[in-house]
Amino acid sequence: MGNQPQYTFVGLETGVTYRIALTAYDVYHNESDFSEEIQILIPQPDFKMEIGEVSLNHEWVRVDFQQPFVDPVVVANPLSCIGGDPTTARIRNVDGNGFEIRVQEWDYLNELHNKVESVSYLVMERGSYILDDGTRLEANSFATDDTGTFGTVSFDQPFQQVPVITTSIITENGSSAVTGRLQAISTESFQYCMQEQENSGQEHAVET
Repeated sequence: MGNQPQYTFVGLETGVTYRIALTAYDVYHNESDFSEEIQILIPQPDFKMEIGEVSLNHEWVRVDFQQPFVDPVVVANPLSCIGGDPTTARIRNVDGNGFEIRVQEWDYLNELHNKVESVSYLVMERGSYILDDGTRLEANSFATDDTGTFGTVSFDQPFQQVPVITTSIITENGSSAVTGRLQAISTESFQYCMQEQENSGQEHAVET
């Protein structure tokens, strides 16, 4: 730790008990015996998840959760294909009780998607979890304006095998239609960027 009165451990896994003991040393590097050991259990946050399906068109629809969340993370994809025009799902105004969602066509189209589509959504309380069977889950969010080039996003704790990832853009700071792209998924991180329609300048506002 060096000559400092406190130290912060980072990267500790939830649901794991750590055993900690200290030694002290002087300027001549004489080191003491270990202190009395303490055990610390890193508590796991309460696991809360909800799934559902909603019908929607180009107009914003409010989806209310069946239970309240403190800090929810929402993903919703892919859309059905009742209407043939290329579309993506846009989300905004996520709070502890629900979110808003709509169908958005690509910018070269007329923005009116009158066909009713369906989309499944999943909401989880933000956090890292280890289920009783050892399955690891993580729900989190990040802000980015990366378009055309990928940025790296790290997990809060490493996975034991390469995880399955699903993402949604949950803000509408930029009005242009946009979707997310993933690559280089590993047990510790993945790479992500946003993508607009082909003939755009591939510049987009910061989204979450």
